[in-house]
Amino acid sequence: MNNTWIDSELTAYKWFKTNYDSNAILYGGTDSTKSDIYSPLLNEYIEVKQLCPSARCGQFTATTANYDICKEVMNNIQTEENAKEFVRLYYKNKNVNKFLIVSLDKIVLEDLDTFLNNHSFKWQSYAKKSGTSSTSKKYYPILSKNLPIEIKNNKIYITNNSLVGKYFWFDNQEFYISKNKNTYGEIRQCSKTKNITWLVEVI
Repeated sequence: MNNTWIDSELTAYKWFKTNYDSNAILYGGTDSTKSDIYSPLLNEYIEVKQLCPSARCGQFTATTANYDICKEVMNNIQTEENAKEFVRLYYKNKNVNKFLIVSLDKIVLEDLDTFLNNHSFKWQSYAKKSGTSSTSKKYYPILSKNLPIEIKNNKIYITNNSLVGKYFWFDNQEFYISKNKNTYGEIRQCSKTKNITWLVEVI
């Protein structure tokens, strides 16, 4: 029906306004703290899920694990049953009790119980690096031998802005040249640790 989740949200929103609540408000976008649609008539939020063929349905990390189920999952106890229970808790916390299911040929409004009963749920996980920090001065010698740099206010900068956005490895440490509006790009030290995100996929 649609090529992207953005198209799906807009299509589902228009469908819901036509068939249920003409005063509905579209939020959506990349802000996961709010659900996609708010209905003043129902006084609740509605989540849009494009199941072509699957969609994400709530996620957490070690620092955002708020439920006992999260501890089970982090200990490799990952079942469809606790995936469904996590989804129930996750969306109840967001005041979501309705879902607009967008498939290839139709849109269906389902309440939370129907949504959990009508579809399959499974756990997925992925790891990503924690981010970057200001580079330690101990790397100044190796960086100065290999890159045009200077130090200002205890930070190391590249003096060739054509290198902004690039990654480099020296002494088994990864570095990233970040963009800076007022000066040269800053050489940032990449974290060696990785954070795991667990998420539920609905099919």
